[in-house]
Amino acid sequence: MQYFKMFFTFVFIAAITGCAHQITISPDVPMSNRGNGVDKISKNVGYYFAPSSREKEVITPGGGGDRVRYNPYNDIEAAFVEMLGNVFKSVTALKSGNDSEISKNSIDYLILLDISTNSSSPSSFTWPPTWFGVNLTSKVSDSTGNNLTSLSVSGDGKAEFGEFFGNQGIAGRRASVDALSKMQNALLKAPELRAPVPTITVSETPTPINGTTSQKLRDLQALRKDDVITEDEFQKKKQQLLEKL
Repeated sequence: MQYFKMFFTFVFIAAITGCAHQITISPDVPMSNRGNGVDKISKNVGYYFAPSSREKEVITPGGGGDRVRYNPYNDIEAAFVEMLGNVFKSVTALKSGNDSEISKNSIDYLILLDISTNSSSPSSFTWPPTWFGVNLTSKVSDSTGNNLTSLSVSGDGKAEFGEFFGNQGIAGRRASVDALSKMQNALLKAPELRAPVPTITVSETPTPINGTTSQKLRDLQALRKDDVITEDEFQKKKQQLLEKL
């Protein structure tokens, strides 16, 4: 009796795990070609993926009662770096998120990425998912650890049955591209990540010019008008007089 219980348990586990087909959701188009004409943010950004995130395997539904498995952080990382390069001046992969590494690499902003996914398919005969969803959340802090913003986007990807040959993860790839493109736009538009434009205050009351300086300026103008001195000489001597005010 105990033997049969162990046997059926083994069969049950094998059936469950055997139906999780390996796919990849790595974008199949270069994110570097997806700029939108907005000026980059002039900051050095660093990102950090914990080892547990890099090794994380996710299993979501496919078609025909089967499931698919993939490693979302590993799959998306290269395109994520390309996307950040479209937004910021420079991008650095950090080995940790501690203060010493942030300082050593002259990091202005630290980004921590959270990824969640889902998939589905109405098919009873093919296992690749026809719909895929990728949700990204970027938590951005400055070099001192102050939270600047948290941006969340959702990407969708769909595929027809005829597209699965040799590319069973195509819906997931499309969802990744959609999500990363939306995150790029969200980062570029986030006012918290751009330095404020300095306000220049212009005094309403002009600095008075004393009589002596005023007369010297008139004399200089007369000399320039009569071509006694050149324009460069006039501007240089004028600047010297004004600097003495």
